[in-house]
Amino acid sequence: MHTGPIRAIVIDQTGKYAYTGGYDKRVYKWDLKTGSSYLLTQHDHLVGGLSISNNGRYLLTGSSDYTMKLIDTKSELVIRTFLGHTDDIEYAIFTENDQYIISTSLQHDGRVLVWNVETGSIIRKFNEHKSSVKSVWTINNKVFSCDNNGNVLVWDFNTGEMIDNIGPYDCDIDTINGDLNRSILLIGLDNGDIDIYDANEHTKIKTLRGHKIGVKTIEVSPSGNYLLTAAYDHQIFIWDRDFNKVASLPQYQYQWEVGFAFSPDEKNVYGCTFGYKFCEWELENNQLIDNKIKCATPSINDIAVSENGDIATASDDGVFRLNGREILSVNKVLNNAVGITNDGSIIAWGDHKGCLHLVNAEQETIIKSFDFSSGPLNSIVYDRENHSFFIGSYSGDVFELNLWEFKIVDKFRAHNGAIKGMVVERDFIATGSSGGGVHIFNRKNISEHISLVGSSFVINDLSYNEKTNLLATVSRDRIVRIYDATNGILKDLHSLHNYSVKTVCFNSSGVLFAGDYWGYASIWDLDSDSKKILKVASNGISFMEKFGDEILAGSYDGGIYSINQSGENSESLRLFDQTEKINIFNEK
Repeated sequence: MHTGPIRAIVIDQTGKYAYTGGYDKRVYKWDLKTGSSYLLTQHDHLVGGLSISNNGRYLLTGSSDYTMKLIDTKSELVIRTFLGHTDDIEYAIFTENDQYIISTSLQHDGRVLVWNVETGSIIRKFNEHKSSVKSVWTINNKVFSCDNNGNVLVWDFNTGEMIDNIGPYDCDIDTINGDLNRSILLIGLDNGDIDIYDANEHTKIKTLRGHKIGVKTIEVSPSGNYLLTAAYDHQIFIWDRDFNKVASLPQYQYQWEVGFAFSPDEKNVYGCTFGYKFCEWELENNQLIDNKIKCATPSINDIAVSENGDIATASDDGVFRLNGREILSVNKVLNNAVGITNDGSIIAWGDHKGCLHLVNAEQETIIKSFDFSSGPLNSIVYDRENHSFFIGSYSGDVFELNLWEFKIVDKFRAHNGAIKGMVVERDFIATGSSGGGVHIFNRKNISEHISLVGSSFVINDLSYNEKTNLLATVSRDRIVRIYDATNGILKDLHSLHNYSVKTVCFNSSGVLFAGDYWGYASIWDLDSDSKKILKVASNGISFMEKFGDEILAGSYDGGIYSINQSGENSESLRLFDQTEKINIFNEK
C-alpha cells in the first residue's frame, strides 16, 4: 500500500486490475476482487501520472523526477525509460494507434513532447506554451494542450505547427479531455465551469455549471455515455450523454479530486485519495464502497510553532497533532495549513474542503468551525496586534478571523489564483499566489498595494525579517529572492536549489533558510553573503518555521527536522516513516 497521497489511477481493459501512482514515488498494481496489491516500480520522486495503452499492452508512468517508464503489463518489466523533459512530467497519454506518447511538463520545461513508443526517441517538440502545461488530448492528428495561463493551444501532430488558441481564459486550466466518438473537447476551468467545444471546428457548444471552484478532473466513460467531473469544491458529478447532471457522488473524507477512472462496464468509479488506497463508488446505487480502513498518512503539509516551542502539524490524514500527539480529529479531511497563537493557547487547522477549525489547546476541544466555501485553505498566520488569524485560500481571498469575537471581521481578494504563502505584519500584509504574483498590501488601506517583479512561476512561500526589513520569496523557478519590503525593490537572490523551492524562513538573526521539494535546505547568511545547501529530508520539505536561531522544517516524509545556521541538523519529531523498504517486483 502507498505511504503518501495517490495522484494517479487507471483501470485495465479487463476490469480486474487497477494501477496507482503516488507521492511516495511508487507504482502499485491492485487486484480489484481481493484488494491485494504489490509494487511494480519506483521513481526517484513523486509519481504524478499513469496511462494505459489502448491495446492494454503497456502502462506508462510519469514522474517529478522528469522521467517516464514504460511497463509491459504481461511481464510487468520496465522495458524503457524516457528521458528528455527538464521539469516535472505533469501528464502523458498514448495516441489512438499506440505508436506514440504525448507528454507535458511544468514551467521550467513547458514543452509538449511526442515520443516514439518502440524507440524511445523524441520525434516532435511543441514549444508555444509559456507556463506549466497541465493536460493534453489528441484526435485525428490534432493535439490540444492546456496551460496555467488559460490557453488551450491546438496544433498539428505531424508538423508541430500551431493551428488555434481556444482562449486565453482569465483563469488556470488544469484539465482537458474529450470524446473521440463525438469529436467533443472538454475544458475544465479554475472558476468551476466546464466548456464543451466541437473539436473539429473549435466552436463552443455549451458550458456546464455546477462546480464552485477549481475543476481538476474530467473523465469520459468507455462508452461515452457518462462524464465525470471533480473539483476543489469537494464535489464529484456524473453527467449523462446530453450533459444533464444525473448524480453527485457521496463525498469521501480522503478523496483527492485529481484522478478518477471508470470500470470497463461503467458500474464503478475509482478515485485518488490522500493515502494508502484508492476509493470506490458503485454508480447504480450512487454508493460509496467504504472498506473502513484508515486511508491517509500523517505526511506533513504545514507546521506552526508557539513561543514555548509547541509544534502543531497539519497532515494528510486530517488528525490534529501537537508535539506529535493526536489531540483531536473532526472530519479526517486533509489539512493544508495550521496556525498557532504566540502563547500556544489556540490552534487553527485549515482543510482541503475549505473549513477552518479553532481548537483550545489546553482543553483539546473545538472552539468553533468555519466553512469558507473557498476551496482549500493554504495559509494561516497569527497576528498578535489584532489577536486574529489571517487565512489565505485557494480562491485568492484573505480572511481575518478575530479571536476575541470568534468571527470573520474582514475579507479581501488578494489574487485571482490560489494564495500559497502569506506574511502579516503591523503595517502590511504580503501574499504570494499560484499565478506567480506577490503583492504587499497597506493594512491601513488594503486597496493600496505594490507588486513585486520577479518570478512568473508559482510562488510557494514568503518570509519577513523586521531587523533588515527584507521580504523573501521562493517559487517553482528554484530561485530564492529578497526584496525591500517598503518599496518592493529586488535586493539580491540565489539559485543554489536544483528543484522547486517550497518554503522559506528567516531565523531570529536574519539568516535565511529555504527548503525544496527534494528535501534540500539552503542557508544564506546575508551579513557575510555565505551560502550552503544540504540534504535534510528523504522527501520534500513542506514548511519551515523559526524557533530562535534554529529552524524547524516539516517534511512530507513524516519528520520534523531542526536546522541551525551552521547546517547542523537533527530529527526533532517523527509522525511516521515513509521510507519503509519495499522490494520492487520484477524490475530490470
